Amino acid sequence: DVLDEKAIAGFREMEAESGQSILAGLIEIFVSSTPGVFHEARVALEAGDHARLNQAAHLLKGSCANFGAERMRAVCERLEMAARDANLVDARALLDAAEHEFSAVRLALDSEISVLLS
Repeated sequence: DVLDEKAIAGFREMEAESGQSILAGLIEIFVSSTPGVFHEARVALEAGDHARLNQAAHLLKGSCANFGAERMRAVCERLEMAARDANLVDARALLDAAEHEFSAVRLALDSEISVLLS
């Protein structure tokens, strides 16, 4: 439910074709960099900087789409639209929801790494 298995399967297929292990590294980059993007979004939200919030939401949306984290992507897309519309009330709730979704995505990706390492 949290990750689209087709997206993960696509990475596995690329690994099989190239003979290189890339999925674990991509997961690590996503998991380690996303909290900083959330922080940037929070700072932008508190400052009322809609453009920076929009950029952070856009980055989050694209990053989670890579792993097929559709629920998180959808929330980030709504966050991006709220930022574009300068709707800070909705943006705050959506940012909270995106962070909540990220917790589930992180757990699912941690499971993927466990499978890769076994």
